[in-house]
Amino acid sequence: MQFRYLGLLGCLAATIPQMASAEVIISPRFSYYFDNINQRSSGLEDAAQADSDQLAEQNQQLQDLFGSTASINVEPQGAGVSNDQIALPMFGLAATLVDGDWSYTLTGMYGEADGAIRANSSAIQTFNLFGQTATDVLALTADGVQQSQRIDVEFTAQKRINERFAVMGGIRYEHVDSNANSTANISISSNATNLINNLTFAPPEFQLTQTSLDQTIEASYEVYSLRGGVAGYIPFGEGNTVFLNGMMHLSHEPAPNIIAAQEDVVTGNLVTAATTQTSETTLGPDLAVGMQLSLAENISFDIRYRGAFYFPVAGSRSFQDPRVNHGVNAGVSFLF
Repeated sequence: MQFRYLGLLGCLAATIPQMASAEVIISPRFSYYFDNINQRSSGLEDAAQADSDQLAEQNQQLQDLFGSTASINVEPQGAGVSNDQIALPMFGLAATLVDGDWSYTLTGMYGEADGAIRANSSAIQTFNLFGQTATDVLALTADGVQQSQRIDVEFTAQKRINERFAVMGGIRYEHVDSNANSTANISISSNATNLINNLTFAPPEFQLTQTSLDQTIEASYEVYSLRGGVAGYIPFGEGNTVFLNGMMHLSHEPAPNIIAAQEDVVTGNLVTAATTQTSETTLGPDLAVGMQLSLAENISFDIRYRGAFYFPVAGSRSFQDPRVNHGVNAGVSFLF
């Protein structure tokens, strides 16, 4: 998929030079970003709600064994994560058309990263049988590794007001595919087991029941952004510039596509299901500071530190739990 977007940039670079009145700048780029998307913890209560289809299947299995009075229900009590921040190296290409005071830049980047994941959750399980009720506490800890692939495509238009000031705006698209493989360690008290033991005259159990299950979660996320702001420039030396970009963005992430596969606690069979997570709308600043150094008549090097903050204004996450994406972006530009 990454070659498709970079191919589009290559086609743009090949066709733009036909516009004789404009200058064309081609810039191979590298970035190294840190993203806390795996570390955000608010909204996990909604994602932790037990799947109704899976509960219905477990209830049917229990009723087949014990009759119509048997039932089971699970109510999540809390969840949290202590994952590693994603450190993502990305490579790509930028093509810029400069026509008088206007410039138009299309950038495409691709990167891959691995990161450790750890999730903790707890729940209350209620088991009913023959008019009696047993309540148990479940604790789950999952450890594993998540692999992520990310594509960024961004278009920016800039209007130069004077040598030191410009206004700018654009659109941005992000696509992330992730695959998380982990082992879930589940501990549960024995009240439901002892309820069955009492009815069958078996001896009681006084220890926790512990189970380890393998699970895989595949997810696909997309973010669409509108951005606008200003840029300031401070020339120094011969052809060198310090710059500062400040933009505000409004972004929307549609409900992601998440497929989870996990061993069933009762049967041991692999259960695959789509999990539910709400869409999210965010806003916040997108800031960059850096410099451009002239290397030759038509060659320059630029480096910047960029940080984008995504504060939720709609969705299951709280405003105090923003996504933060920040890091270094550098490139060598060739003027044609």
